[in-house]
Amino acid sequence: APVTVSQALDDYETELKNQGADPANAKRVRKHLSNTLAGKCVALLNTRDLRAFRDGLGNNGLAPGGVNRSMKGLRAALNAAAAADPRIVNGAAWRVGLQSLSVGDSARRMVLPDADVGRIVTAAYEIDRPFGLLVEVLAVTGARASQAARLTVGDLQADRADPRLMMPASRKGGRRA
Repeated sequence: APVTVSQALDDYETELKNQGADPANAKRVRKHLSNTLAGKCVALLNTRDLRAFRDGLGNNGLAPGGVNRSMKGLRAALNAAAAADPRIVNGAAWRVGLQSLSVGDSARRMVLPDADVGRIVTAAYEIDRPFGLLVEVLAVTGARASQAARLTVGDLQADRADPRLMMPASRKGGRRA
């Protein structure tokens, strides 16, 4: 039977879990998907369907970056469905219909003075020692909280002349070997 958009998202979510990636990439799309689009066969999608989905995300209050994240997950699910089924030949529909929105060229970076960072770390230790340690590791390494939460004792290379903390990958996408 021809695969629907909903089935393509299910398959994509399963593949993400199997690869150790974040299934939220598929769940984020499903949250915004209409029943009509979810039930439509992937092979029958057209640019107009997907452009309406993209524009609807922005009209529902998502910032351009959030719209792009949602579209990226849908695009990945549709590409996977097309790769698995040679009858799906309308990939141009989602390449055009799900084109990314412009989000600007400047990254949002906030750099706090060292004194402020020190006060935040001290306040975190006053709340709880493990919490203080987490905040200190984040402050020293610049890691994401999800990365620091996956650290193990084996990630500390303290026996070196220049001790290192080996940080797990950020899991922001991409392929893992």
